Amino acid sequence: MAEEEKKEAKKLAPKKPNAKKRDMQNVKKRAQGRIVKKEINTATSVYKKGVKEDKTGAQGLLNRVFSLLDKAVKKGVFKRNKAARDKSKLHTLLK
Repeated sequence: MAEEEKKEAKKLAPKKPNAKKRDMQNVKKRAQGRIVKKEINTATSVYKKGVKEDKTGAQGLLNRVFSLLDKAVKKGVFKRNKAARDKSKLHTLLK
């Protein structure tokens, strides 16, 4: 996080206020997206481990991952088709 801020400071600073605001919004949105992606990756890995151990109990984990993917699409972190592809891949593991 600190490295990213240093990189942001190194580039030429925008002169206009709306450009400064847009830069700050982009930094916040990027950080928020990383948090969401990390949560999805964690839930996905837990689901994959759950499928290997117990396929019947993995349905609840799959629902959790689906929910996180849908929320990420709603927030604009992922596009709809990427979430659909990921859901399809995860669902095939359950079969």
